[in-house]
Amino acid sequence: MMLKLGWPLKATVTPAKTQPTASLNAVPGLVPIQSAEALLEPHASLLAQLDELAGVSKHHFTHFYSIPLRNFARFVQQLPASEVHHHAGLGGLLTHTLEVCVTALKIRRAYLLSETGGAEDIAAHQDSWTYAVFLAALCHDLAKVAVDQTVTLYASNHQEQTWQPWQHFMDEHGLAYRSEFNPKRQYRLHEHATPLLIHNIIPDHGMTWLSQDRILLARWLASLCGDHDQAGAIGEIIRMADSQSVAANLGADGSRMPTVKTIPLHEKMLTALRHLLQEGELPLNRNGAAGWIKDEYCWLVSKRTVDAIREHLTQEGHTGIPAKNGRLFDLLQEHALLVPCGDKAIWTARIEGEGWSHQLTLIKIPVAKLWTHPERRPEPFDGRIVPIEPVEEEGSDNMLNALTAITSPLQPDPLQPARQQNHDPMPEEHDPAPLLNVLPALTQERDDNSAKVNVALTRTLKSKTQPPVKDKPAKPQPSTAAKASAEPTDPVDAFFHWLQQGIQTGTLKTNQAKARVHVVQEGVALMTPGIFQDYALANEPDSANWAAIQKKVLKKNWHVKATNGLNVLNYQVTGPSKTHPVNVVLFEDKTLIFGATQPPKANPHFLKRL
Repeated sequence: MMLKLGWPLKATVTPAKTQPTASLNAVPGLVPIQSAEALLEPHASLLAQLDELAGVSKHHFTHFYSIPLRNFARFVQQLPASEVHHHAGLGGLLTHTLEVCVTALKIRRAYLLSETGGAEDIAAHQDSWTYAVFLAALCHDLAKVAVDQTVTLYASNHQEQTWQPWQHFMDEHGLAYRSEFNPKRQYRLHEHATPLLIHNIIPDHGMTWLSQDRILLARWLASLCGDHDQAGAIGEIIRMADSQSVAANLGADGSRMPTVKTIPLHEKMLTALRHLLQEGELPLNRNGAAGWIKDEYCWLVSKRTVDAIREHLTQEGHTGIPAKNGRLFDLLQEHALLVPCGDKAIWTARIEGEGWSHQLTLIKIPVAKLWTHPERRPEPFDGRIVPIEPVEEEGSDNMLNALTAITSPLQPDPLQPARQQNHDPMPEEHDPAPLLNVLPALTQERDDNSAKVNVALTRTLKSKTQPPVKDKPAKPQPSTAAKASAEPTDPVDAFFHWLQQGIQTGTLKTNQAKARVHVVQEGVALMTPGIFQDYALANEPDSANWAAIQKKVLKKNWHVKATNGLNVLNYQVTGPSKTHPVNVVLFEDKTLIFGATQPPKANPHFLKRL
């Protein structure tokens, strides 16, 4: 059955001409502006699913769902969802958004959404919560067309003007358009800008209905702005739906969508790397950056880069990603995505900037593979990148040969006494200093990397020439208790040390009302972000730093991830009169939280959501 979309109650004047003239059609790269009906027609199947999932009457669906759908299609036209990542082709944003809407309403069915958790409240507000989920899904990427892209409109006389999405629709001032992504766009700015554009999408009567429940309105706005802590279940649903749509488009194996495509892992890695660079998650060309561009190559810190790629792909729902970085380097090298150093993927180079210098292990990737359009490439690094030739490791044959050559004065000499010919131990008063001082002179003409060889040789030579110390007592090792009481220097260790101390002293409650720590059948659940906020408040001058320690803890990958790759799992607390959903970080290893203390039994009121 073909779904007929209703028109806005407050009609917007649309120009009579909706197709470009023949002269505009001849201009390469221009995309014609189309009507909402023409844009939505290829997505009839998704629209029919939305009609069924909304669970409302035809009249209600037409006025509250169809109007925003029409307005959204008319507003975004065939703009892409991203430049080099998911749904990057023509019409990508509209396709992605409709997929997220359908998936979000499917996921919503598994949630009993309300603030009180009572059966009457759930039934009374079921439709309004469903509507909030739909609008959050529809608008979650809305402002990308305004802050991430620049759109140029063309009139019939070829007159050009930049589209102002804050003021009008494209079809009010043009017949065709061309778009390009802003090279210096700010990551996640679109989330904060979205509320400024919703008046173009949501009709007045829709906002009136949504705003009747102030708590629901607050949750919905928090979801639009990317405030996941305040968005609650709505934000959680949108994140899962968005992840599934992205995963399907990028060929993630764990995607539940039937449209998933098989994409080789090396192509997924390259797509992820382009996205991380575009969004600034791997910064470039400064002290402490992840990479530097020089000539026609991008030099990226090897471990930092592949760790970021692995984490990004995992969050998108991809599976089968090798845990060892060496295999990922091999994949990039096998498919000629990087420039090898001899027969190895890794380079050693010294990065020199103004007032700073670092020697790092790097991978070298042609810039053309990361930025296909030359005008989109970042400015080159104004410092120096000096590759360092690899040297043999300390235990190699070359090192042993060098050691033999340098220590040749210690070999038997016919003119020396028989004691030395028989290799008797060197007397204690023998001073090896003159011999050790020869080392720099012997390697003086080598490059800067010779310092490493000198240090290794010196250590080996000292171990062979210095006599053993007699009757020197062994250094006492600290006891286990002393180790446990020592203050950790690693911030993640400090966090778990704080947890253990708090549980032992009773300052951190377990399995109680409002407790942050709960023992469950699967391990130990830490309420997030509450536990990290408590830690920051207790240990940091600025409690806003909680997100930093949360990120560091999650980067350790000690926790249990959801099947879709998300770090946060969904549990529910059941009581005599209501059930409340909560977000947790789950650890199977209970000793991380309780140390040597025996953990209590699992909390029967704290259950994993299916």
